[in-house]
Amino acid sequence: MRVRSIVAIVLIIVAAALTGAGPALAHSELVSSDPAPDGIIAVAPQRVELVFNQNIEQQFANLTVTAEDGTSWAPTKPTVEGAKARADIRPAIPAGRYTVAYRVVSADGHPIAGTYSFTLTQAPDLPPPDSAAPQAQPAAPSATARPESAPAGDGSAVRWILACALGGLLIAGMVLALRSPRKTQRQPRE
Repeated sequence: MRVRSIVAIVLIIVAAALTGAGPALAHSELVSSDPAPDGIIAVAPQRVELVFNQNIEQQFANLTVTAEDGTSWAPTKPTVEGAKARADIRPAIPAGRYTVAYRVVSADGHPIAGTYSFTLTQAPDLPPPDSAAPQAQPAAPSATARPESAPAGDGSAVRWILACALGGLLIAGMVLALRSPRKTQRQPRE
């Protein structure tokens, strides 16, 4: 086999390996949350829900909601359904700023952790202790017009760019190896 053929075969194998590894380079990340990061809400939420771009593992999911004074308002382990993690918030949450902290493991085994805050502007309407008549509760929390934003990435975009650049270099090398002019055969020495 000629050297050019061997180089071309090696380049094809490496390019195929890189193409197949592309999805493995794409780690999971937080896509959306309710309440939204930096959200200002007027109605106390009943739960916090995080949505990721890949399924996450139940046994490794942790989600906390903590007030500025350190009080935990989501005392139970979150429930996980596919790419969603939910944690119920205790009733009677007072107005204030809250920090949501999460750490989950995606289906690819990559840990994802982050924090964000939201602000509750008023405490929930609770019936007085003597009152037997329940008061109507709003059905869903409302947020202000602030756009929802995802936390900073974990560098997976940089990995994708590097993988694409390396793949492009390999393809260019393969094309050059196949198109280079043949060298003349060596003349035997006299």
